[in-house]
Amino acid sequence: MKELIKKFTIDERINLDGKETWRCYDLRIELLRAKERIECIRHISRHRILTEVERRFVKAIGKRISDRCREMTDHQALQHKKLKLNNLTVGTGDEKETSKPKKQDDELSSDEEDGGGIDLDADGMRILKRHLDDAAEYEGEEDEQRIVLSQQKVEDTFMEISTESEGENAETTVERDADANDSSLDAQLRSQEAEASRIQSVITSSPLVKDYKFDVKSNRWCTVTFQLPLSTKTKLDVGALVERELENFLVWETPGIEKCIVRCENRGDDQYQVLATQGINVQVMNFMALMKHSDVLDVNTLYSNDLNMMCNNYGIEACGRALVKEIIRVFTPYGIDVNWRHLTLAADYMTFTGRIQPFSRGAMSLSASPLQRMTFETTIAFMRDALINGDDDHLMSPSSRLVIGGLLRGGTGIFDVMLPKLNILTAYNKS
Repeated sequence: MKELIKKFTIDERINLDGKETWRCYDLRIELLRAKERIECIRHISRHRILTEVERRFVKAIGKRISDRCREMTDHQALQHKKLKLNNLTVGTGDEKETSKPKKQDDELSSDEEDGGGIDLDADGMRILKRHLDDAAEYEGEEDEQRIVLSQQKVEDTFMEISTESEGENAETTVERDADANDSSLDAQLRSQEAEASRIQSVITSSPLVKDYKFDVKSNRWCTVTFQLPLSTKTKLDVGALVERELENFLVWETPGIEKCIVRCENRGDDQYQVLATQGINVQVMNFMALMKHSDVLDVNTLYSNDLNMMCNNYGIEACGRALVKEIIRVFTPYGIDVNWRHLTLAADYMTFTGRIQPFSRGAMSLSASPLQRMTFETTIAFMRDALINGDDDHLMSPSSRLVIGGLLRGGTGIFDVMLPKLNILTAYNKS
C-alpha cells in the first residue's frame, strides 16, 4: 500500500456536541497516478485501490486505534491506582506524626496554594504541587474549550454559507436536468445510491468511523474521519499507527507467490524473457493463478520444480523429465557431468509405478527381489528378513542378474535365439 499512495495527512480537531466532547482525526490519503508508480504495479487501478481501502484498510486502522486507546486507558487507570495508594500512605504517616487536622486537597485556600502558613515535608509538597498542576491543567482545558467554541462558531458560519451555495447549485442542477430524459435521471440516481452505499459501508465497518468522503470522478483521494471521546488526557499518535498499517497492508496479491523476477534466457539464437516466481499457489496446487494471465504469458511453457504439482497437472512422464532437469541443476554447480541416459534410467525407475518413489531404504523395501534389496543398503537386515519370511527371487531384476553373473534382461539380453537341435549337432560334428 505504501508504494501506491502519494502522501497521507492527518488533521486533528476537537468537536463539542452538546454535553459530549470528541476528538476527531481526518485521515486524507492521496493516490499516485499510474505513470508515477514503479512498473510492476502500474496495472492496479485507482478504483481497485480505493475499493480495498474501503473494504479492509479503514477497518484495520479502526482496530489499531481502538486497541491503542484501550492500552492507554488501562495504563492511566493503573497509574491512578498507584497514585491513590501513595496518597493514602502519605496521609497515614502525617496523622501519626502530628495532631493537626489535614484538609483535603479539594478544599485548599488561596493562602495554602501560595505555600504560606503551612509546613510540609517532601511528600506533602509533592501532593500540593500535583494539586496545583491539576488545577492549572483544568484551567487550560477551559481555555481550550473556549477557543474551540469560537472556532466552532466560525465553522458554523462557513457551513451555513456553503450550505446556501450548495442549495443554489442544487437548484441550478435541477433546472438544468429538467430537460434531460428519464434514462439519464435513472443513471444519476443509481450513481448516487452507489456512492451512498459505499459511504455507509465504510462508516459501518468500524465504530470509530464518523464520516467518509472520496473523489467520485477520478478516485484520486479519500478522507476518513475517526471520532474518539476525550476520556484520555494523552494524545494518540494516529500518524504512526497509519504508517505502520500502510507498510503491512496488501492491495493486490496472488496467494502463495511471494516475489516475481523477470530474467532473460537464451534459447538457441533467440532471447526470451522468463517470469520466475518465488513460491507457488498452494491453495489449489495448480497453475490457475498464471493461467488467468494467458494474454501476456506463454502458458504452454509453464514449469515448476515442484514434482508433485508437475505430476498432477501434466502427468508422470512430464514429472520424469522435470526430475532429470532438477538432477542436472544439482550436479552442474559442482562440475559433475552425468550422461543424460543414466539420469533418464534413474528417473524412469523412480516413476514407473505412476507415482514418484525415492531411492531410499523405505522405497527399496517394497521391491519384490530380495537380492535387489540387499545390493542397495543394509545387506544383513534385508537378508535376515528374506530368510525369515522365505522370500523367493525369480532373478528378473538387473541387480539380481548381476549378483549371479547372468545377462541383464534388457537390451540385447532381453531375447533368446531359438535353433533346431539337430542342426546344431550336425554343425558340431562337421567341425
